[in-house]
Amino acid sequence: MKFLCLCYYDQARFDALSDDDLEAVGTLRAGSDGASVTDGPYVRTKEPVGAFFMIEAADLDEAVEVASKHPGAQVGGYFGGGIEVRPIDMLDQPGLS
Repeated sequence: MKFLCLCYYDQARFDALSDDDLEAVGTLRAGSDGASVTDGPYVRTKEPVGAFFMIEAADLDEAVEVASKHPGAQVGGYFGGGIEVRPIDMLDQPGLS
């Protein structure tokens, strides 16, 4: 199964960071509570998408486990964001390269 992962953040919290705060981001790690999983609400349009990536996994649980290793998940609490994981279907178009 394929999954689309959207990394988003809170623009106001990001803009409020000092240069020193931004330099410190490289040292952040996930909290001891691990990843949190919810069934919505989904990303609001006012939250900028900082990145996206696609993964292949057996099911949603495995997709969440893989996505939780992405740097966006590691700094999500710091920037007021996180990663949304959505199952997707791929459309194969024969003859296109």
